[in-house]
Amino acid sequence: MLLTGVEIQFDLPVLAFGSDTSVATLFDRLAALVGIITLNDPVDFFMPSIYQARRHLRVGLVAQGLLTAATPGGVYIDHQGAIDDDPTDGTALVNQRLPSNATQDAVFHLVGFNNHLGFDILAELDAGQNLILSPYSLSASVLMLYAGAADSSLKALVEGTGYLSDQPIVHEAFNSLDLSLSDANAGLDGPFTLFKSRSAGWAQLGYGVYIDFYNCLSGDYGAPLVPLDFRYDKLSAQASIDKWIAKETDPAFSISQLSPEERTRIVLTSTNSFVGSWSVPFSPAENLILPFALSGGGHVSVEMMHAKGNFNYAKLDSAEVVEIPLDDDRYGLMLLLPDADHVQMFPDALTASGFWSASENLTRTPLEIYFPKFKVTFKKTIAAELSKIGIDAIWDEASADFSHVHPIDSLYVKNIAHQSFISVDETHVKAASDSSAALNGMEDMPGFGDNHSETGYIAISTGITPILTPAVEIGFNRPFVVCIYHRNKKAVLYSGWIADPS
Repeated sequence: MLLTGVEIQFDLPVLAFGSDTSVATLFDRLAALVGIITLNDPVDFFMPSIYQARRHLRVGLVAQGLLTAATPGGVYIDHQGAIDDDPTDGTALVNQRLPSNATQDAVFHLVGFNNHLGFDILAELDAGQNLILSPYSLSASVLMLYAGAADSSLKALVEGTGYLSDQPIVHEAFNSLDLSLSDANAGLDGPFTLFKSRSAGWAQLGYGVYIDFYNCLSGDYGAPLVPLDFRYDKLSAQASIDKWIAKETDPAFSISQLSPEERTRIVLTSTNSFVGSWSVPFSPAENLILPFALSGGGHVSVEMMHAKGNFNYAKLDSAEVVEIPLDDDRYGLMLLLPDADHVQMFPDALTASGFWSASENLTRTPLEIYFPKFKVTFKKTIAAELSKIGIDAIWDEASADFSHVHPIDSLYVKNIAHQSFISVDETHVKAASDSSAALNGMEDMPGFGDNHSETGYIAISTGITPILTPAVEIGFNRPFVVCIYHRNKKAVLYSGWIADPS
C-alpha cells in the first residue's frame, strides 16, 4: 500500500472496525490527524481502531522524515476515550473528578459571578413570555468554554461574566461549589430534596486537544471528552448526546437547537435537576380560581394555592419578596412580586446584588398567600443575549481564539442552547435544565500539528408556624419572579419570570 510514495506495513489483526468501512474512508479520517494523505490503492479492509492504525501510520511517516514526532501536551480522542499521544511534558491524563482545594473566598466570588450572568441574560429575554433558566448550568457551560479560550475570547468571557482571568482558581472554585451542592443521596435518609448537577463533553473521533484542557474538563467538571463521529455520522452523534441529556434532565430535552454538523469538534453540556417538597404541603381543598393580570393587559383565570403561616418576607422599594419553605432548609423558593405600577420594570430590574439584598433582608412575618400552580418550559439559543452583555469575540472564526483547546484549528462557538423547565404544585417544586455549547472548527479537520502554546453564611431556619398576629395578605396575581436557590451559599440554581401561569 503506497501513501505519498511511502510503503507502510500494517501488522494488525483483521478485526471489524465498522460496517462498510473502506480503507479510503479510514484514511480520510486519518488524514485529519497527520496531514493530507494521498491513497493510491484503495482496498477494502478493517482495522481494530483508528487510534492503532494512526499510531502505525505515524511511526512510518516519522521514520521517513515526513512527519514530526508527537506534539508535547496533546491528547487524541479515540473509541477508548482519550489516548495520551506520547506527551513529552510529563503531564498525566485525568479521567475522573478531582477533589478541590478552592478557598471559601473563591467560591463566594464565583457564586456572585454565576448569579450575575443568570440575571443579566434573564433581563435580555422577552418579558412578554414565561421564562425559566438555570444560571448554574449556563455558567458551567460557559466556564468549560473558558477553559479553552485565549486572548480575544478569554478577554470577552472575562469582561462579559466578571470571572477572574486566573483560570485554575475559577475552575477549582466551580468544582468545590458543584461537589458541595450536587448531592445524589439527598432525601434518602432525610428531607425529600434532591439537586443533581452533571456535565459532559463529546469530541470528534480522532480529534486532538491539549492535555490541560482535557484534564480541566475531567478533573473540575467531571466531563472527560467522549468520542463521537460528528463528521461522518452526525445523526447518531446527536442521538447519543440527546439520550444522555434526557436521562439526566427531561425526556423532551435535546441538542437539536445546536444542530451538530461535520465541522463540529466538541460539544460541552451541563445539566441539573431539582426536586423539593414543601415543608408544609398546600391543601388542594383550599385552592381557588382567581384572576391573574397580564402585563400586556387583560386577565386569565388561574388555580391559586392558599396558605397561612409565618414566612420569610421582605418589602422592597418596588416589590414584595416571599420565601416558600422547603422540607430541606438548605434550599428556598423565592418569589418576588412587583408592585402593580412597577411590573413593566421586571425582570430587568432584578440584579444579582438585588437578589442578594432581598435574601439578606427576609424576616419572619405572618402572611396569608395566594400562589398559582404552574409549569413553564423554556428553550432558546442565546448567542445574541450573550453578545449583548459583552461576550462577543467567540462566535466566528475571524474573532474567536480557542487555541488552548487546539493549536491550529480555527475553533469558534457555533452557539449555546439553553433549555429549562419548572413545575410547582401543592406538594413539590421540580425543575431541570441543560446548557450545551458547540465548538466548530475548520472545514478540513487538522491534525494536532507541531505547534503548541504552552464564605460561608448561616441559614435562617424556615418552616410554617401557627399565626399569633393578624396576617398580611399577598396574592401573586400578576407577573412575578421565581428563584430556586441554595440559602447558605446564595447560589441561584433557577430563575424565571412567570408572565402567565395559565
